[in-house]
Amino acid sequence: MKKLRASMVCINSKYIHSSLAPWCLLAGIKKYGDKNIIGTVVEGTINEDISQIVQRVSDTAPDVVGLSCYIWNIKRVHKLVAMLKQLNPKLIVILGGPEVSYNARETLENYTNVDFIISGEGELPMALTLNSILNSGDYDIDGLCYRENSEIIVSEPFVSKEEPPTPYCQEYFDSLKGRIAYLETSRGCPYSCAFCLSGRCGNARFFDVQRAKDEIIMLANSGTKTIKLVDRTFNANKKRATEIVQFIAESYGKAIPKGVCIHFEIAGDILDERLLDSFKRLPVGAVQLEIGMQSFNEKTLEYINRKTNTEVLKKNIKTLISFGTMHIH
Repeated sequence: MKKLRASMVCINSKYIHSSLAPWCLLAGIKKYGDKNIIGTVVEGTINEDISQIVQRVSDTAPDVVGLSCYIWNIKRVHKLVAMLKQLNPKLIVILGGPEVSYNARETLENYTNVDFIISGEGELPMALTLNSILNSGDYDIDGLCYRENSEIIVSEPFVSKEEPPTPYCQEYFDSLKGRIAYLETSRGCPYSCAFCLSGRCGNARFFDVQRAKDEIIMLANSGTKTIKLVDRTFNANKKRATEIVQFIAESYGKAIPKGVCIHFEIAGDILDERLLDSFKRLPVGAVQLEIGMQSFNEKTLEYINRKTNTEVLKKNIKTLISFGTMHIH
């Protein structure tokens, strides 16, 4: 049976960052893909010579390359695609990520060397697209955008109804090498700020809380010093957030080694007393908080569709700082 080699590629903004996206796609390939698909992950940075990334991708001998596109790497992605296509005109290129999910038609019109775009979540659509490429199937796949003769077919961004497969395989841990580890315990966003794409990714959906705890322990023992949750608003579900913070407090210095710091992005105006108390009880340095303040201007907040009680926000930030146990960003 013919094999299909697929390389999932991400160009990070710095070496210290470790992208979760290609590993999520690889997990999707393993769960939903044909057994004859051989998936690999290649990472690089925007600061290295692009020919080095080209070489690493070429070394995997791919039939298909999937690239994760963000605001910081999109120009490098298009340059990389052009160089890879020059080396192998038969290479199939699939783009995904926030920088192409919402302008798929424009991207396909302007970049003829891009074959497919996956709009929205990628684990299932990527695997199904690879299955179709391997088995000469059709491309009527949720989230998949492509050309059909002279027509461009555009799908709505895909939002999965399932909890995604875990990206944390042995290859991931072998590649991490002490870099910042990223953790996703929910998807979607409870807000719909006018300027932001996160609110277009579906309502907030929370993964199993035990999975979140298990993955925190795994990552904490991987050699990294920082675990960053990519959840848009960690405390959108207050009860769940409190349970996780209390778990960290109980596990720190035991299952979670001292010196590891866990980073949450929170909405400061919706903190309740129970969660504040849980943050207060954390060991010094166990957690750092990033608090998104869209604006303190009431009219701006109204225009961008973001309800915020700025007086409560200021009070809660001062309270968190007064604990003296964590860095507030």
